[in-house]
Amino acid sequence: MRLIKLRKASKAYALNKGLEKARGEIIGILDADSQVSKNCLKKTVGYFDDPEVGAVTTFINVDNKKNFLSKMQNIEYLFSAITKKLMSFLNSMYVIPGSLSLVRKNLAEEIGFSEDTLTEDMDLALSISKKGYKIINCLDAVTFTTIPKDFKKLTKQRLRWYRGFIENTFKHSDILFNKKFCLGWFI
Repeated sequence: MRLIKLRKASKAYALNKGLEKARGEIIGILDADSQVSKNCLKKTVGYFDDPEVGAVTTFINVDNKKNFLSKMQNIEYLFSAITKKLMSFLNSMYVIPGSLSLVRKNLAEEIGFSEDTLTEDMDLALSISKKGYKIINCLDAVTFTTIPKDFKKLTKQRLRWYRGFIENTFKHSDILFNKKFCLGWFI
């Protein structure tokens, strides 16, 4: 492991710099507020035996379920996990969360992490789908994430997510509203 220090860089910029230094065929994207469970990588890496798989996402679990707001977010994350698994079966995954996702390095290099949207994880997922690759969700591989602890922080997070979603909807309308991408209209 190698630490690269950057001054006030965007997440996408930092990911691109990390990608330049990365070795191997598969890269992992892991947010600073996330922790990977034991054997998580072992459970996900095997999906790449299929040459049509471009990325693999994990089951995201809430790490701090102490108050009402965090318990409600936990329910949301559980529902999201089921939805992502369904989308994975239908080849309609539209996001590869930073809580832990694995991506073929050559695809990440070819596409790059976009700095023109707030949600580079959604941009990368839609770009991978455009290239004809599958994105698989592995419910057996668990990642724990720290969630916003109060309503103000939750609102800020969600506004960023929704703005990024709208940006990517316009940027990738060609795939989102395509017959091959089953749930694009629903999403």
